Amino acid sequence: MDAGAVTRLALLRVGTLPFDALAALGAGEGATAARALLAAERALQGEATTLSEQLFQAAGPPLPDDPRARSRFALLRIRRDVHGLRAPRLADLGQASPFLDQEMRSRLHAFEELCARVDRARAAYEREIGRATREARRSLLSIAGTPLVEHGLHLASRSLLPKVRSLGARDVSTWTHGERHTAAKTAAYVSRFATKTSPNGVFCAVAVARIGGGVAEVSGRGGVERSDVLLSLSEARKVAACLAADVSVAEVVVPRVNPTLREVEGAWIWWKPASPRQPTDEEVHARAKDHPVLRAFVEEAAAGTRARAALVQAVAARTGLSAAELSAFLERLVDRGILIAEIEVPWSSRRRLRDLAAAARERGSEAPWIATLEEIERAVDALPATPFAERAQAMDAIARRVESLPRQRPWRPDELFRVDSAAGFDVRLPQVVLDELGAAMANFTSLLAAMYPEARQQEILVRRFLRHHSSDIEVPFLDVYGTLAETDANTDPPGEFGAGEGAPAVARHIHEWFVDRARRASPGEEVAFDLEIGATEPRWAAGVLFQVAAPSAADVSAGRFRLVLNGVFNGIGLALSRFAHLLQGGAEQGPIVDELRRAWSSMERPGAALAELTFNHEARTANAGLRPLLFGREIELPGDLVSPGAERHPLSDLTLRYDSSAERLVLRSRSRDLEIVPALSSGVTPSGIVSTLIHIGRQGMQPVGWLPGFHAEGIVHWPRFTCGRVVLFRERWVFRDPEQWPELREGATTIDAEFFLATQRWRERHGLPRHAFVHTSRESKPFYVDLESPLFVDLLRRALHDLAHAEHAALIVSEMLPGPLELWVTDEAGAYASEFLVQMEGAPVAATLAVRACG
Repeated sequence: MDAGAVTRLALLRVGTLPFDALAALGAGEGATAARALLAAERALQGEATTLSEQLFQAAGPPLPDDPRARSRFALLRIRRDVHGLRAPRLADLGQASPFLDQEMRSRLHAFEELCARVDRARAAYEREIGRATREARRSLLSIAGTPLVEHGLHLASRSLLPKVRSLGARDVSTWTHGERHTAAKTAAYVSRFATKTSPNGVFCAVAVARIGGGVAEVSGRGGVERSDVLLSLSEARKVAACLAADVSVAEVVVPRVNPTLREVEGAWIWWKPASPRQPTDEEVHARAKDHPVLRAFVEEAAAGTRARAALVQAVAARTGLSAAELSAFLERLVDRGILIAEIEVPWSSRRRLRDLAAAARERGSEAPWIATLEEIERAVDALPATPFAERAQAMDAIARRVESLPRQRPWRPDELFRVDSAAGFDVRLPQVVLDELGAAMANFTSLLAAMYPEARQQEILVRRFLRHHSSDIEVPFLDVYGTLAETDANTDPPGEFGAGEGAPAVARHIHEWFVDRARRASPGEEVAFDLEIGATEPRWAAGVLFQVAAPSAADVSAGRFRLVLNGVFNGIGLALSRFAHLLQGGAEQGPIVDELRRAWSSMERPGAALAELTFNHEARTANAGLRPLLFGREIELPGDLVSPGAERHPLSDLTLRYDSSAERLVLRSRSRDLEIVPALSSGVTPSGIVSTLIHIGRQGMQPVGWLPGFHAEGIVHWPRFTCGRVVLFRERWVFRDPEQWPELREGATTIDAEFFLATQRWRERHGLPRHAFVHTSRESKPFYVDLESPLFVDLLRRALHDLAHAEHAALIVSEMLPGPLELWVTDEAGAYASEFLVQMEGAPVAATLAVRACG
């Protein structure tokens, strides 16, 4: 079959251990013994129910002066034993003989055999589950001892790895409470290698996948083929912010005017940017009276060409004040944020310490820390080529050097390194996958538009603006910088849609449809999404995260597959941009950049220009905000410096106007007389004014995001909902009543046989699959569980223990789909969990919701 032309690129995200690696952690014969015990218990319970009623009838009502009263009491004791699932006592059987005919004696004898069967089954179960637990622990240590897994553990927690290594020195059956806790954490991390497809360290790797033609293909090998290793931007900024303004480089710094500084009614106003040199991330809106020396410094620094000494001399020549007085005044201006006096590094720098050292050296500084930063960055350069088995030692050496550098924020060594891994797989998907996904997304986005109309969110933004300003009048953007970021209450959509008060009628109708289908569905049942409401597919753009469930690549080619929605990332570039450097080998241009530019073309407007926001948060996941330079323009936010070569648009250059004829907000550059469309092409989550700017850029686009499902009181089981071959919502169970959880023995802290057995009863009672993902109301990140593995069942027990006393507690179980037999990305080592991220856009096309694709 001809492969055909490639029509779209996607990002493959694949676990670095084959799922088969977890098989050794299963209970094996222990699970078989558990099923045998449960079967024996069911048989015993069934017989006990029938026999108890027969014994009650045989005893009859009590009669006065009945000579058989003692025999009747013995019969009732037998009934109590039967009801309690115990074998009757021999003495009671003899004393109750007047009430026992031959048939009843045979039934009681059979009941005794069932009790003995349960006892034998329980003894066998306890023996086998104990053996299985010990074997699973040994297998866990074997997996955890491989170089790849050890490296992943070290990246996750430097303190965990030595604890895991020490577990192997002790008999697994004698582990202490602390050692069992270490093993539980290790099991959770090991499962991530084989089941989670969210790129992080060496747990999950990425590759470029191709879509097009009629053939699915898989070649190459799993694991990690190569990696990018960087210092965490968050940790690097803590150091760079201090060194950039260090006294040792003071004389080579060229102060510049804060670009937000403005003169208003005889005073100066500005925004003092947040800095890692300060204890908090809060921006401060400040004001100062006009002062001749202040004005002189502002005017002399405006050109941005004078170093400190030259600037002081220029102001001294104008004012006649001494250099000593003016130097002190300059420090106050810098401290208040009127002037910026530090060695600045562009906001988009991937190697902040290296770029800071280069900038300082280029300006002629001989600060002692320059060589230290260069040596640290050279050591980081060497890490990708360092074997996994040797990386921990090399990283620890780098960490010690970084720890010695100055900072004002807390030092977090476990967060120092950020690793992205490239997979060795080459995967191709047939065009039909993209076609099916597109048809389902047309319906899914129409569903979201009905529940969360874009017009409502646009109205909120416009209302904020018109609360302070008039229509059709351009307003300096700095005048709205604070007010436009106000937060109206209850504007964010809930995680689960509950159709509460204020929900549109169509949204309530949608909710009622899903709830009605859920009430009628049984475990394992699929429900086709065939709700018909008139709708038009909205204009939207998003990264769509999905999995392909099929036994093999050949089955995918033949159309024997299911697609499963995993997530929808609103906008363009989220979770994709950060991998451009890794997958393009460091080149500025390549397939990822080409795909991002293709997607961003859908946001272009006539007479307007896209401009990247210089935004990245300070949190531990800041490296997710790294992205290639896609646009020639950048909107410079307070405290940032634009990328080399980018045309700079400071906030002071921008105006905002509500165009009443077009019914939208228009952001313009005064210096270029050009409409600016703010863009954010990274994987970070913005807030405040940055979020507002993004919304301005996306006006007319339906906000889309992942909808985890629906909420309704009293419903535990939600079936799988499908649209053609696409699974919109996995089958899941929501347990809000602790009485519905597996019985958790008070004070139990070990992997015990009783809880494992209780979990099997719970699984049978609710029709739960063996392989699932679990999360709770306290911990929203799902974790994998194999309900036939003592180690993973113990993870469930620990989650329930943490949840036991929580308010509004909920335990959520979702089916693992694709299942173990539907993982088709394979190599000689086994089958790997995989998913794909593809950038998709929807144009307004009239359609009837659910009819075009799902009917």
